[in-house]
Amino acid sequence: MKIFGAKEYGVKLKASVHKTGRLGFDAATAQWLAITKDTNFKFGEEEDGSRYLIITKEDDGDTFKPMLAAGYYSLDVKTIMNVWQVPYAQETIIFDLVDVTNRYAELGKTVLQMKMRAVTKRTKGE
Repeated sequence: MKIFGAKEYGVKLKASVHKTGRLGFDAATAQWLAITKDTNFKFGEEEDGSRYLIITKEDDGDTFKPMLAAGYYSLDVKTIMNVWQVPYAQETIIFDLVDVTNRYAELGKTVLQMKMRAVTKRTKGE
Protein backbone atom coordinates (compact mmCIF):
# COMPACT_ATOMS: atom_id res chain seq x y z
CA MET A 1 0.00 0.00 0.00
CA LYS A 2 1.26 3.47 -0.85
CA ILE A 3 0.59 6.05 1.87
CA PHE A 4 -0.02 9.67 0.82
CA GLY A 5 1.02 12.07 3.57
CA ALA A 6 0.45 15.81 3.91
CA LYS A 7 4.17 16.68 3.96
CA GLU A 8 4.65 15.45 0.41
CA TYR A 9 1.18 15.79 -1.10
CA GLY A 10 -0.36 18.65 0.89
CA VAL A 11 1.75 21.38 -0.76
CA LYS A 12 0.20 23.36 -3.60
CA LEU A 13 3.16 24.16 -5.81
CA LYS A 14 3.12 27.59 -7.41
CA ALA A 15 5.28 30.38 -8.72
CA SER A 16 4.29 33.99 -9.24
CA VAL A 17 5.49 36.41 -11.87
CA HIS A 18 6.54 39.75 -10.43
CA LYS A 19 5.78 42.91 -12.40
CA THR A 20 9.53 42.99 -13.21
CA GLY A 21 9.26 39.64 -15.02
CA ARG A 22 10.98 37.64 -12.26
CA LEU A 23 9.50 34.25 -11.41
CA GLY A 24 9.30 33.84 -7.64
CA PHE A 25 8.70 30.75 -5.51
CA ASP A 26 6.84 30.81 -2.20
CA ALA A 27 8.52 29.17 0.78
CA ALA A 28 6.52 25.92 0.59
CA THR A 29 7.30 25.46 -3.12
CA ALA A 30 10.98 26.32 -2.66
CA GLN A 31 11.23 23.80 0.17
CA TRP A 32 9.38 21.06 -1.76
CA LEU A 33 11.64 21.62 -4.79
CA ALA A 34 14.73 21.83 -2.52
CA ILE A 35 15.85 25.03 -4.26
CA THR A 36 19.31 26.32 -3.42
CA LYS A 37 21.51 28.92 -5.11
CA ASP A 38 23.05 26.02 -7.06
CA THR A 39 19.78 24.67 -8.50
CA ASN A 40 19.70 24.64 -12.32
CA PHE A 41 16.52 25.60 -14.17
CA LYS A 42 15.42 25.46 -17.80
CA PHE A 43 12.08 26.07 -19.46
CA GLY A 44 10.28 24.15 -22.18
CA GLU A 45 7.23 24.56 -24.38
CA GLU A 46 5.41 21.99 -26.48
CA GLU A 47 3.69 22.65 -29.79
CA ASP A 48 0.30 22.60 -28.04
CA GLY A 49 1.42 25.52 -25.83
CA SER A 50 2.06 23.47 -22.69
CA ARG A 51 4.88 25.05 -20.69
CA TYR A 52 7.35 23.42 -18.36
CA LEU A 53 9.80 24.33 -15.62
CA ILE A 54 12.67 21.84 -15.60
CA ILE A 55 15.16 21.37 -12.81
CA THR A 56 18.20 19.81 -14.44
CA LYS A 57 20.66 17.46 -12.81
CA GLU A 58 23.66 19.59 -13.65
CA ASP A 59 24.68 22.96 -15.05
CA ASP A 60 25.38 22.65 -18.76
CA GLY A 61 26.26 26.34 -19.04
CA ASP A 62 22.77 27.20 -20.35
CA THR A 63 20.67 27.12 -17.18
CA PHE A 64 18.95 29.75 -15.08
CA LYS A 65 20.21 30.15 -11.51
CA PRO A 66 17.96 31.37 -8.71
CA MET A 67 18.66 34.48 -6.69
CA LEU A 68 17.90 34.64 -2.98
CA ALA A 69 16.66 37.87 -1.41
CA ALA A 70 14.99 38.09 2.01
CA GLY A 71 14.59 34.30 2.09
CA TYR A 72 12.72 34.28 -1.25
CA TYR A 73 14.04 32.53 -4.38
CA SER A 74 13.37 33.96 -7.83
CA LEU A 75 14.56 33.62 -11.42
CA ASP A 76 15.24 36.44 -13.86
CA VAL A 77 13.13 35.20 -16.77
CA LYS A 78 11.60 38.41 -18.12
CA THR A 79 12.61 37.52 -21.68
CA ILE A 80 10.87 34.14 -21.50
CA MET A 81 7.73 35.74 -20.04
CA ASN A 82 7.78 38.23 -22.94
CA VAL A 83 8.20 35.46 -25.55
CA TRP A 84 5.31 33.59 -23.92
CA GLN A 85 3.30 36.85 -23.93
CA VAL A 86 2.58 36.61 -20.21
CA PRO A 87 0.86 39.89 -19.21
CA TYR A 88 2.79 40.22 -15.93
CA ALA A 89 2.92 44.03 -16.06
CA GLN A 90 -0.88 44.30 -16.30
CA GLU A 91 -2.04 41.34 -14.18
CA THR A 92 -0.95 39.36 -11.16
CA ILE A 93 0.09 36.04 -12.71
CA ILE A 94 0.52 32.75 -10.88
CA PHE A 95 1.68 29.50 -12.41
CA ASP A 96 0.31 26.39 -10.72
CA LEU A 97 3.05 23.78 -10.95
CA VAL A 98 2.15 20.14 -11.57
CA ASP A 99 4.81 17.46 -11.17
CA VAL A 100 5.02 15.51 -14.46
CA THR A 101 8.50 14.09 -13.89
CA ASN A 102 7.30 10.52 -14.52
CA ARG A 103 6.28 11.47 -18.09
CA TYR A 104 9.40 13.52 -18.87
CA ALA A 105 12.16 12.03 -16.70
CA GLU A 106 14.68 12.23 -19.55
CA LEU A 107 14.51 16.06 -19.42
CA GLY A 108 15.65 16.55 -15.85
CA LYS A 109 15.42 15.41 -12.28
CA THR A 110 12.17 17.34 -11.77
CA VAL A 111 9.76 18.46 -14.49
CA LEU A 112 6.78 20.68 -13.65
CA GLN A 113 4.00 21.68 -16.01
CA MET A 114 3.24 25.40 -15.63
CA LYS A 115 -0.48 26.22 -15.72
CA MET A 116 -0.99 29.98 -15.88
CA ARG A 117 -3.78 31.84 -14.15
CA ALA A 118 -4.35 35.56 -13.81
CA VAL A 119 -5.46 36.52 -10.32
CA THR A 120 -6.19 40.26 -10.57
CA LYS A 121 -5.50 43.27 -12.69
CA ARG A 122 -2.57 45.29 -11.38
CA THR A 123 -3.35 48.79 -10.17
CA LYS A 124 -1.19 51.77 -11.00
CA GLY A 125 0.67 51.84 -7.64
CA GLU A 126 1.44 48.09 -7.50
